[in-house]
Amino acid sequence: MADPEPELEQQTSSDQQGPLPEGRHYFTFFFKILRIKHVPPSFKKGDLFVKWSRGKTGGKTESVSVSDQVLTWKEPPVATFSTSLKMKNDEWTPKSITFTLKQIKKGWGTAKDVGRLKLQISEFVCDIGKTHDLVMSSTFSPPPVFEVEVSVRVDSSKQDDDGGDMSEMGDETESRTWDTVSFADLSEGEGNTNLVELRKKYDTLRRRAFQLRDALIKWQNYANKLKDNNQFLNNRISDLEKGREAKVNEIEELNKKLKALESDYEKAKQELTECEKELKDAISSLSEQKNEKSALSQKLQKDDDGEESGLAEAKGHAAKVTEVYESQTLQLQEKEKEAKKLKKLQKEKDDEIARLTASLNQSLKARSPGVHDAHSSLFKSVIALLILVLVGMLYTSMTSRS
Repeated sequence: MADPEPELEQQTSSDQQGPLPEGRHYFTFFFKILRIKHVPPSFKKGDLFVKWSRGKTGGKTESVSVSDQVLTWKEPPVATFSTSLKMKNDEWTPKSITFTLKQIKKGWGTAKDVGRLKLQISEFVCDIGKTHDLVMSSTFSPPPVFEVEVSVRVDSSKQDDDGGDMSEMGDETESRTWDTVSFADLSEGEGNTNLVELRKKYDTLRRRAFQLRDALIKWQNYANKLKDNNQFLNNRISDLEKGREAKVNEIEELNKKLKALESDYEKAKQELTECEKELKDAISSLSEQKNEKSALSQKLQKDDDGEESGLAEAKGHAAKVTEVYESQTLQLQEKEKEAKKLKKLQKEKDDEIARLTASLNQSLKARSPGVHDAHSSLFKSVIALLILVLVGMLYTSMTSRS
């Protein structure tokens, strides 16, 4: 006797009548997938895969009628499936798998909301001669429409206890054999009439799904690589900006120091100019005294035969001139000392300016025009004064003898 076709059994989590209250509503649907009477040999040991997909709709939203009311909803982010294998009088503990729609897409490799549930079938579960019902219940808000088929893998030597790991989907090679069982084949006991055709369709779809999955993984890796490169470039640009700001601040500090040194240099240069002017004035005064003494000597030579009073007056005048000369000589020595100090200060300023200009890779050549000329003029003046002193001493000794 053939078993009846599986029927969709719908139960809601609430039996309330009338309008539904506001807020989200959760409904539990129970789907009797199939009733197995003639158990395939591969069911005794191996993996049982349940493939499901959302109902074929044109848009992103679907409508479900519950309690004579139409609810418009969007697919939920998380779906929980509870599956169990039931015997006629006994029942095993249901096995639940929770995963997101994103994990479903990654595991199956298509753009649709398609997934597979993997169950471990042990030898004692499916005994030949007994009838087993495979029932799957799902909870959504509200649930989608299901299109379900069962696939059994013949080559099942490897056992996998992790039923919820969707990352291992699609790792089987294309050479393995799969038996695709339809509702009519298993529920009505007609055997595997469409097995070859269904298996070809399934293999084609499965191969295409794996290709799409590999392409998706490839482009995802490429996008991640571009993202990492972009992050590296952003970090490099940030580091360069920080370095540029530090260099700008350093250059500003060096410019401030250079301006301060230029100001000190201008002050020292002005002081040297004033000292040079004073030296020129002293040299001019000494020249006038020299000319005056020369005129006096000529007058004394002309008045050798003059009176004693004139000679005494000349001696007194010569003594005054000598005193003035000595006074001017002392002043000149003080000016020379001051000039040496200013020269030393100028040398220190020049050394400091040269050091800073070397650090900035610039050439600031300090020139102090006229200083060497002033020193040469000062040297000549000192020689002239020494000659004048010797002449005066000679003149004094001559007059004292006379």
